[in-house]
Amino acid sequence: MVQGRPPSWNPFSELDPGVWTETVQFGSKGRLIIPVAARRRLPWFAGAVAQGLLATLEPERFARLDPWSDYGERVMKQVGERLELAPAHRRSEIALAAMDRYMHVGLEDNGRLAAPANLISHIDPHAFGAARVVVRDGTLWLWAEERWQSERSGRLRALLGSRA
Repeated sequence: MVQGRPPSWNPFSELDPGVWTETVQFGSKGRLIIPVAARRRLPWFAGAVAQGLLATLEPERFARLDPWSDYGERVMKQVGERLELAPAHRRSEIALAAMDRYMHVGLEDNGRLAAPANLISHIDPHAFGAARVVVRDGTLWLWAEERWQSERSGRLRALLGSRA
């Protein structure tokens, strides 16, 4: 693919250069490739390769992925401060909640993401055998494909107005 040209299957990607979505397959060992078209829409992506990403698991089977540098470090500091202020009998509960919600994700310069088992389980790619990569407003998201499809009618209403 030539840099700067959208894949031929998605000519509408030129309408908003900051938005992208594509279904991707999880490979062996929980790896998936963030598509080139998605990476090009994230100005921070190349800088995130060295330190990886912070995955924030959202309750509705999707995860937000942010650069570890700055964002992940800030979250670690906030959780650490919360633990210090918590009564001793609540610290383990808070620590477990943080482990459930946040995780470090390795990233390679070719866009390969090494997803921990907790992230894969949360996204649940088994229903469709894939996950949905979404880029919007400078943010990278991974969605359970089943969840993404369940909200499709709402997105169609936004496109078609009240006709959908």
